[in-house]
Amino acid sequence: MAGQMEGLRCIWCGFGVVYKGKLPSGQEIAVKRLSMNSGQERSERLLVYEFVENGSLDRFIFDPIKRQYLDWDTRYKIIGGVAKGDETQGNTSRIVGTYGYMAPEYAMHGHFSGKSDVFSFGVLVLEIISGQKTSSFQYGENVEDLLSCAWKNWHEGTSGHIIDPSLRTSARSLRDIMRCIHIGLLCVQEDAADRPTMATIVLMLTSFSITLPIPSRPAFFVSSRFGPEISLLQEQNSRATDATESSKNRSGNSTDASINDVSMSDLYPR
Repeated sequence: MAGQMEGLRCIWCGFGVVYKGKLPSGQEIAVKRLSMNSGQERSERLLVYEFVENGSLDRFIFDPIKRQYLDWDTRYKIIGGVAKGDETQGNTSRIVGTYGYMAPEYAMHGHFSGKSDVFSFGVLVLEIISGQKTSSFQYGENVEDLLSCAWKNWHEGTSGHIIDPSLRTSARSLRDIMRCIHIGLLCVQEDAADRPTMATIVLMLTSFSITLPIPSRPAFFVSSRFGPEISLLQEQNSRATDATESSKNRSGNSTDASINDVSMSDLYPR
C-alpha cells in the first residue's frame, strides 16, 4: 500500500493528508498517512477507513433523522478512532480551528499546544453524545452552551439530561456514555495544564480501571442565561453610563462634547 500512495487521490489535507483509493474487491477506502514524527518508529504507518461519500460527521450527528442510525457502539468507535488518530499525530504545529472548538488560550491569547487539540476533541465528544452543536445546544425550551450545560449537569449528577434522546441505552452503554461525558469535560477544562494528553485519553477510553479525576469548570463557562456574568455586565454598563452623564454635566450644554453610547450585549460562548 505504501508504495502505491502516488496512485491515490488526495481528498483532504486539514490535519494530515488523506487519500481516496479502492481495494481489489472494489471497496472504496480513505487512507490517512501518519506524520513521520508520530512516534511509530521509522516505519510508515497508514490508517485505512471505509470511505463514505459526503461522509462528513456533522451531517449525521446534527441531523435529527440521520443521527438515529448512529447507535452508541458506532459513536463510541468514532470517539475512540478520533482519539487514536490524534494521539499518533504527535504535537501539531499547524494552527487551524473554528470558534467553538478552539481552546481559550489560543482564541484569546494566541497560545497553541497539543492541549489545544485536546480541547477540540472534548467538544467533539460532547457533541457526539448529545447530537447537538456546542454553540446551540437545545436544553428544554432554552438554547444554552453545551460545555456549560454538560458541566452543570455532571456537577449535579444529572448528566443523562444531555444524552441524545434518540440513543437507545443499556446499562453497559449508559456506563460508557457517562464515562465519555466525564472524559469530555476533562478535555475542555479552562486551564490547559489540567487537561489530559491524548495518550492518556486513549487509556481512559480503553481501560475502566483508570480512575478519572474530577473536572474543573470548562472554558467560556456561563452559569445561566441571566446569571452573574450578565449582572456583572449590567454593572459595568451602569458605571460607564454614570461616567458619561458626569462628563456631560461638566461640559455643560456644549454641542462639541462627545457622547459615548453604551449598549447592552448578550453573552454567548465562542
